[in-house]
Amino acid sequence: MKKVFFIGKFNDAFEEIKTYLAQFFSVQVCVDNLSVMLSVLKLSQPDILVLNTTDMGETKEEFIKALKENFSYIPLISLEMSMDTVGAGAFGDLSKFR
Repeated sequence: MKKVFFIGKFNDAFEEIKTYLAQFFSVQVCVDNLSVMLSVLKLSQPDILVLNTTDMGETKEEFIKALKENFSYIPLISLEMSMDTVGAGAFGDLSKFR
């Protein structure tokens, strides 16, 4: 099973995305603290990084820069959700991409 390292603020959007991804991948979560993320990521061996930038503000650029500098060999998906989509079945249409 592919391993996803999921980074972001623990909020409704984060939880919804994590729950969806967990149906298909082994998901390890990490809070949006840069030093914690870098330490934990050094120990794990993920296949892909998913950075949820929802509610991260300007710190998202710091995270992307640090990931590029330290883990450029791991593919990165950066996403941001409108809070209007949370709880509204935002992933209902993604089932066709399994």
